[in-house]
Amino acid sequence: MKTLLSLFSLACLLLPLPAAAQERFRRGPPLPDPLPMLTLPEIETHTLASNLRLLVVRKTGHPVVNLHLAILTGESASPDAKPGLATFTAKMVSRGSSNFSASDVQETIDSIGGQFTTRINPDYTAFSLSCLQENLDQALELLSDMLVRPSFSRRQIEDLQRVTFYDLTRRREDPEFSGKKLLYQLLFKEHAYQKIVYNDNIIRTYTLGDIRGFYENFYRPDNAILVITGDLDLNQASRKVSRNFNTWEKKTVERVHLTAPELDPTPRVCFLQVPRAKDVNIFMGTLIPPKTSVDYFPLEVLNQVLGGTYISRLLMNLRESRGYAYSAFSYMEFYRYCGVFYVHARVTPEFIRSSIEEIQKEIRIISTQRVPNEEIETAKSYLMGRYPLNIQTYADLSARIVDVQVLGLSAGHWDKYYQNIMRIDSRSVYETAQRYSLLTPIIIIVGDKSMLETIGFEKIDVYNSKGELVQSITKGEQQ
Repeated sequence: MKTLLSLFSLACLLLPLPAAAQERFRRGPPLPDPLPMLTLPEIETHTLASNLRLLVVRKTGHPVVNLHLAILTGESASPDAKPGLATFTAKMVSRGSSNFSASDVQETIDSIGGQFTTRINPDYTAFSLSCLQENLDQALELLSDMLVRPSFSRRQIEDLQRVTFYDLTRRREDPEFSGKKLLYQLLFKEHAYQKIVYNDNIIRTYTLGDIRGFYENFYRPDNAILVITGDLDLNQASRKVSRNFNTWEKKTVERVHLTAPELDPTPRVCFLQVPRAKDVNIFMGTLIPPKTSVDYFPLEVLNQVLGGTYISRLLMNLRESRGYAYSAFSYMEFYRYCGVFYVHARVTPEFIRSSIEEIQKEIRIISTQRVPNEEIETAKSYLMGRYPLNIQTYADLSARIVDVQVLGLSAGHWDKYYQNIMRIDSRSVYETAQRYSLLTPIIIIVGDKSMLETIGFEKIDVYNSKGELVQSITKGEQQ
């Protein structure tokens, strides 16, 4: 009898739910996993006698250490006639010094279990060196030698010019690289940030005097911060850094202070020719406030709802519902004086115009109608769950600290991220969307020239793969 009762109970549990209950089950998404614990370490600071600012983030129990040295000058400081010089100078730093040849640099990095990267944006230049904790002294010696005593030999300059020239030439055939490059070229027109966009022809004009002059002007301890993340305290770090960087000569550096770029609201449709492109890449972008704005967190949630993931509105519309696109996402990138909001979609050639109209429709809807609370909460859960992954490695953690320092961000961008995201609701997203026009004035279509006649806009500016305006044609001339 007990066995029969047990089987009857089990059968009842396995019976299908009534139709109404099944529908409720399908409509209700599963509860999200609990948020991971977010305990951000304390940042200790000290200014050395050379005026180099030192920030130490102590992380115990791990065998890795990261050195992240930022020069508080970026590509926007390059001479107007020689954009890209800041980037080229930064790359030259790792190509040899008074004590290390280029091959010695790489061999030393390999021998200490290290990884070295260089990052250049309009506002600053960062050098990151990670290694095993036991090799910290060797890493500091190498980093200081590269930054304080670079060799800048003519041979190394010519080698880097050749490598950079062919790399830029090759990347012209990459539709995504070329499309985003043209977007930034147009968004930052007549602003210092436009210098991040430069062609391969300019590379050959850099001279030894140009590189040394840029280095002498900006590579100074007064114009730098060093973040160390690892198992050491501020006193230990100060002694080690002072010993290695004590010959770095102080000099007052005139910082580059800019105003925010002004956006030309005139709508433009641009066609960028990339020969033999099989698909079409669409870029649509506009300017938004920098991260220091009170609207940053609502904008981050809005962007997440619109096109942040594979379940966001853009992809669900263009790919899942209509079959126009292979991919469709929205992005935000931030600099000291502004941010950039843009959409990138890869679509089939026959749906160029339809895809653009659907993207504009989705932007218009999210800018004029309240987002349902369910979408807001899903976006917030994703952002908060992803945040610890963005600072998982020591290098990522150091880079985030550099951003906070250089971009002038408040503590809320460091230790109150969860709280700032949690307070966002449908009303705050709606009110923020009302303050800005996210309907992008610039539309860039990247593809083979044969696709031009299928677009159908009244006027199109045509650019070659170097980002040079070739012609402007009207609708009748496209046939």
